This record gives sequence, structure tokens and C-alpha cells, in this order.
Amino acid sequence: MIDKEKLRGSDLVSGGIFLVVGIVIIAMALQMPLSDSFGGVQSQWYVSPALLPLVIGACLIILSICIIVYALKNGGVEQFKKSLAEKKGKSIVTDKNLRMAAVILPLCTLVYVHLKAFDFYLTITIYLLFSTSVFYFEDMEFLKKSLKLYLVQFVVMVILVATGLSKTLNKLFFATMDIVGFIILISLTVNVVLFAKRSDDVIKKKRRIVLLISFLVPLLVIPLFRYALRVPMPKEGVIINVMSQIYYSLR
Repeated sequence: MIDKEKLRGSDLVSGGIFLVVGIVIIAMALQMPLSDSFGGVQSQWYVSPALLPLVIGACLIILSICIIVYALKNGGVEQFKKSLAEKKGKSIVTDKNLRMAAVILPLCTLVYVHLKAFDFYLTITIYLLFSTSVFYFEDMEFLKKSLKLYLVQFVVMVILVATGLSKTLNKLFFATMDIVGFIILISLTVNVVLFAKRSDDVIKKKRRIVLLISFLVPLLVIPLFRYALRVPMPKEGVIINVMSQIYYSLR
């Protein structure tokens, strides 16, 4: 039986985290053009790349406020203080916290780091490959190993983006950061393949599903939005440029 009183303290924390995430998503989305001119054609607000992040950010903020208010009304502060007292001196590296990190870290990395640095296909594929594999395989050791691998690339990417090295490298060669994205994607793919290779048939079947979802879904969805709905992608690099070449050569 879940202790509902303890959940109120957790609601207070999770509500606060997602409130901040929602605010930052909206702040970043407002930097995107709500309308612009592309090839002499005026693009309207309803096809803006900022529209979806704005909706997601607004929904996160509204839901987070609802959670926080409910927690405050039902003893969330007292339960939060009690939880802190109980956890004092205990290790924060628990299975529960690692699972939470496996949700929050890739989401924040996608929105605040990869979205600006990589081709949009790479950004989405990296996120899907990590997130689907660590939870679909249901193996804690694999989650820990994958999280360490992801954390390494996260630190490297933060350094590149925060210091401006990513822009400098792209000036030297326009696809430099996309190459970095390919390296990250390959490392995650190898991690998934090697784990499944040493496992049973059930995991191998799950591996096929993970790889198909991660690589094919963006390959189908991105052209639909980019060429059918005329929605510009947040970052159009090597892969989307190749898609454009194929699309316009077939027209």
C-alpha cells in the first residue's frame, strides 16, 4: 500500500522541478521566430517551430502549479521535512533516484543542449534510443551503465556549448557538431547491441523494437512535418539537408 501522505512531499518536489522546466522551455521557445519569411513566403504563427514547445511548457506549468497547490493543502511541507530528516546520512544513489535521473537528464539535455547543437534527427534519435532502452529492457545494471555513458557525453556537450566551442568548430567545418552527434548516437547504439548480444532472446527481441522505434520514427515524422506541413526544424543539419535534396530532386 502506497503511503499517500509521503506522496504529498514527493509531489511538492516533482511539481517544483517541472514548474522550472516548463518556465525554461517557454523562455527558450520565445527565442524562436513565431512568424518569419522563408523564400519570400510569409510563415504564419501556427506553423512556427515555437508552437509545440510553448504548448508543452504551458501545460507543464499549469499541471505543476496544480500539483504544488494540492500538495500544500495536504501536508506536503511537513512530509517533505520529514523525508529530509529520514534520508539524512543515507546515500542518494538509489535505484529510484537513478530512474528519475534517467528521465530528467536526457529530457533536459534534449531541450537545452542537443536541440541547438545537432541536426534535429540526431537530437530526437539520441533521446529515443536512450530513453526507450533503459526502461524497456528493465535491467538496473544496464540503466546504470547507460546513465554513466550519457553523463559523460552530457558533460562534454555542456562544455562545448557553454564555452562557444561548438560554434567555433562549426565555422571550421559546417558539420562538425553533427559528427559529434553521430559519435554519441553510435556509442549508445553499440551499448544497446552489446548488452542484448549477451542476453536472452526476450532482450534481443526488445533490442530490435528499440532500434526500430529510435531510428525509423524520426525518419518518418520529420519529413512529414518539414515537407508536408512546412514546419522548419529547430536545427537543420546534415541529415535534414540530405532529406531536402532527395525531396526536391523527386518533385
